[in-house]
Amino acid sequence: SRRSKSNSASLHQTQSGSHCAMAIDDVSGALIAVEHIMRTRDPKVALVNGDVSNAKFAHLREGARRAVSAWGGNLTEYDALNVSTEAGRQIGFDIAERVPDGIFCVDGPLAQGFIRGLAERGVLVPHRVSVVGYGNHAFDADPTLMSLKTVNQPSSNMAVLASESLIAEIENIDEHEHRVIVLPPT
Repeated sequence: SRRSKSNSASLHQTQSGSHCAMAIDDVSGALIAVEHIMRTRDPKVALVNGDVSNAKFAHLREGARRAVSAWGGNLTEYDALNVSTEAGRQIGFDIAERVPDGIFCVDGPLAQGFIRGLAERGVLVPHRVSVVGYGNHAFDADPTLMSLKTVNQPSSNMAVLASESLIAEIENIDEHEHRVIVLPPT
């Protein structure tokens, strides 16, 4: 009987076999972010990314590259092997004198640190540079972060869908078909 197996659903994964999976289309998320920068700023964009051996960061890089290519711009990439506020701060501090007009940081805390690093060198956001983050991160009341724009990841929708998939499997375990749902960011 199938009733002895455990039920599960994966979040932030697009591969499934023995369970349902929910993910966000990170390529589209990067396209949204970089296209916003290129519509409002110079076609020179910097991508502050994580380790691309992680599929999420590889997808975000792919989306950023696609957007820059479609708009005829230039992309400079900076990799933070440790995706953290401090890593973002260090990159922002290090490149402040040559920072392009638009920056896409693939993670909220990374963007938060990046903005702080720029501010330490006197580069003001959004007056001199536009920074777009990725994700729904709550930040402290730091006034340097008030201008941070982010691409929304529908995490709560993903959680609801995962819960609904688990309930459907439990209620109809013999006929439940596992599926992968990829949600668009906004």
